[in-house]
Amino acid sequence: MENQEFVLELKGAIYELIKEYHGRKRLKFGDIHKEMKRRYGASKCSRKTCQAAVRLLTDSGECEYYYASGSWIDLPRTEA
Repeated sequence: MENQEFVLELKGAIYELIKEYHGRKRLKFGDIHKEMKRRYGASKCSRKTCQAAVRLLTDSGECEYYYASGSWIDLPRTEA
């Protein structure tokens, strides 16, 4: 099992990354994983660990998966 403290730290970093690119770029999971590996190192940030952090974000409603000609992760859409 992943280190829960690191997964929570990763969750925050991923949220900030998504917030930074919101409205400018559709981040796919691969883009997010690649950036987290660059920041934390490949040995510490496995695909499974990133998936756990993204799952926490989507389960809590802080981010959502979108599907249209591919899938990406973004902040939830707000109704006007």
